[in-house]
Amino acid sequence: MKAYCIDLRAKIVKVYSQGNTSIRKVAMRFGVAKSFVQKLLSLQKTQGHVKPKQQGGAIKGEFDDHEVQLAEMVEKYPEATLSEYCEYWGSNYNQRVSTSTMCRQLQKQKLTRKKKTLRSSQGTTEKIQIFRTEYWQKVQKIAAEKLIFIDEMVVLLGLTRTHARNFCGMRVDDFKPFYRGAKVTVIGAISWTKILAVMTLNGSMDGNVFKVFVEKCLLPELWRACCSCHG
Repeated sequence: MKAYCIDLRAKIVKVYSQGNTSIRKVAMRFGVAKSFVQKLLSLQKTQGHVKPKQQGGAIKGEFDDHEVQLAEMVEKYPEATLSEYCEYWGSNYNQRVSTSTMCRQLQKQKLTRKKKTLRSSQGTTEKIQIFRTEYWQKVQKIAAEKLIFIDEMVVLLGLTRTHARNFCGMRVDDFKPFYRGAKVTVIGAISWTKILAVMTLNGSMDGNVFKVFVEKCLLPELWRACCSCHG
């Protein structure tokens, strides 16, 4: 509510000071509360003026002056959920906040949730990089229609979280965990035009399994394709 102007405050005090009236009558005359007149008279007596106190001012929020700590929390635990962030904040700063409050503050600092860019933890080693370079040097001159691509995928329970937080415009990089539990492996081969062979197995791929896939699944399909081409 907007404060009454200085002129009105001064008139109220002046009318009462002239005597032959009461606080109640002054309040009725100016259309204000009786308590307001009493407050003005007390203010004039103790402070020597009737100026209103400064109004407004931003209400201090739970995260004021903690922007750095909030960014450090997200940097340390980028894939945590809002509930986990709230638990962390309460444990470390003795300040309990709701998930909605935490979400608003993260958005205010542009610490947005995004899908992680996952890279293989083994694919960055020097040994693998050398193998890849040698491979491309061997196949770069082979016609694409003569190439057969073989790859595998694994279905497992040891998954990493797919999303995390970081500042707008910045990716969230992470490494896929190396998993040793039970898994189902799918291996397939494709050519320039179609899928040639697919095989599934319980467990991981090894040399013996790969040999079975090539001899039992891939080679018969290639032989049939060769026979059809030559009539």
